[in-house]
Amino acid sequence: MTIREELLAFRQRVDGCHVVAFADLSTGMVLASSTSEKVTQEKLDALCAAGFDALVGPKAICIVQHVGTSANTGPKVAAVATDAGIECFVRTCHPAQEALCFRVSEQVDIAALIKEASLLLEHLAGDG
Repeated sequence: MTIREELLAFRQRVDGCHVVAFADLSTGMVLASSTSEKVTQEKLDALCAAGFDALVGPKAICIVQHVGTSANTGPKVAAVATDAGIECFVRTCHPAQEALCFRVSEQVDIAALIKEASLLLEHLAGDG
């Protein structure tokens, strides 16, 4: 199964998941994606940039400073409420920079999404 097929299958299993993107946060590139409706590359790039900010960028650094952990143990998961729904991000363990970035509806069980997304990400990053 290709990465795109894996993302499609994941998105179809999670009711209310509108966008899922597999991204390389170190380059800011969306490597593959699956969407329930047409989404421009600019919007996918913006979702990836938000993931970078929340997981390894300025927001992540702020969290690390307030919690008192090292950068190597920074956030592996983040969620942000937006007008378009909830943006959720899950990344691999440091130093790897792969992440799954989601846009989901407010009704999605975020804990279940994160658990399943972590397993998918481990599989995708391990196969790469």
